[in-house]
Amino acid sequence: MGDFTLAFSAAGGTVNRYIQIVAPPQGERGVFVGKDITGAELAAEPLVRVPASLVITAAVAGCSDIVTQCCAEVSDSPASDTVLLALFLLTEKARGAESQWQWYLDALPRAGVNALHFDERDMNALTGTPLGRAVEAKLRQLRRQYSCFMATLERWKQSTGVDGLVSFEVYKWAHAIVLSRAISLHSFAETSDSSRPPPHGDCDRALLPYLDMFNHSSHPNAFWTVSSDGSV
Repeated sequence: MGDFTLAFSAAGGTVNRYIQIVAPPQGERGVFVGKDITGAELAAEPLVRVPASLVITAAVAGCSDIVTQCCAEVSDSPASDTVLLALFLLTEKARGAESQWQWYLDALPRAGVNALHFDERDMNALTGTPLGRAVEAKLRQLRRQYSCFMATLERWKQSTGVDGLVSFEVYKWAHAIVLSRAISLHSFAETSDSSRPPPHGDCDRALLPYLDMFNHSSHPNAFWTVSSDGSV
């Protein structure tokens, strides 16, 4: 993952010298710290700083023409932050090397691991259970959303010559990425003592390259904040 860190730094992000992204032989890839870091050291050099230019919000997604076209077709108007971000991931992934976000997209999990991605055998095992009914309801919702902009995506792909897939499976993957990795900017605003306007306006959910690799914990020893310049 050295290439990812280099790309993140080249795009304006900063990473603490003791941070490493490691994929253990028998474990999942994760962010590790090479030593105990004191509060004074963190004050001088945070673990990660994501500049405002790399904070992917609904406003960023809405700057994409194809995302805007798709959202105009969504029956649940206006489209939620989650839908906007999922469409952004889907279309940027389809652009491949033409996307300025390829370095980030390549670092994301390639397959979903929650119940929305179960195969037929696993889904049969859930028949009649509350989880099974919840999964079926969620899949119906996602298919209904995707059906609204499927034709728009196909026309865009044909007119631009984009090679990547714009299928329902990719939309489902993108939706899972947003739900599992996006943070709520509003949650910080609600706990902050600052009276200044939020730097990202009304946008709530945000994808944060590098920072979204950190694990969550009920007893955290590290925290994220939003600076006045919009960086996180």
